[in-house]
Amino acid sequence: AGGSGDYVQVETVKITDNQIGSTGDADLITLTDNNVKVDGALELSVEAATISHTASSGTPTLTISSSNGPVSVQSTNDHVDIESVRFTGAQIGLSGDVDIMTLSTSSNE
Repeated sequence: AGGSGDYVQVETVKITDNQIGSTGDADLITLTDNNVKVDGALELSVEAATISHTASSGTPTLTISSSNGPVSVQSTNDHVDIESVRFTGAQIGLSGDVDIMTLSTSSNE
């Protein structure tokens, strides 16, 4: 297929140029060099999954939820920042003072 009006359809799956979708929503997935754009919800059903998110305009947001298990957030840069709070291993703090609180399974009385 080629051109804006041409497409290939197999059952209810429709492929138009670099877009894959259904007959009711033809651009659910858009493929470009080194990029896959999903225009809708992405459901992951494997035991372990990875999601990376970047945005260059607007108000970038990423919501992650799990109805059947825990959600794990990890960083390859050794810490995770949520708003102004920094999590580094068992330590919770701020970017300028990373160990304000240390979590432990033992008690110090």
